[in-house]
Amino acid sequence: RCVYELQCVYDTRSSANEKQSRLVISGTTMIVLCESEVDEVIGLYYHRTKGLNAKKLHGLISKHFGGVGEKRIQRYINNQKRAQSIHPKFLNKAPLLPVLSSKVQHCNQLDLVDLSDMPVEVEGLTYKYVL
Repeated sequence: RCVYELQCVYDTRSSANEKQSRLVISGTTMIVLCESEVDEVIGLYYHRTKGLNAKKLHGLISKHFGGVGEKRIQRYINNQKRAQSIHPKFLNKAPLLPVLSSKVQHCNQLDLVDLSDMPVEVEGLTYKYVL
């Protein structure tokens, strides 16, 4: 059970070095946020750090603010379109199937990699694919 008290503390969200009267967790300077302020704080730290993951953001935010969970941060990141372009989630992955073989060199698999955007020229020959 947490005990709260009213204190004058520095709020890291503001650029001004002014103390504000805020509700904090007793014995610390960790500010207790209103429900409406949580997404604002997560967004501020997310953009300041240029897209850290939820675990690292939670470590930074929990030094200054109390009651912001890692799941809440992850939910905020998942809803950001910018986060999807930085760290895309591929939901159409093929299932991993093991290749079973009873003899040596019985089953081989080759992957053809398309490098047509970056062709390489060796001894007058142009290569656009790699096996």
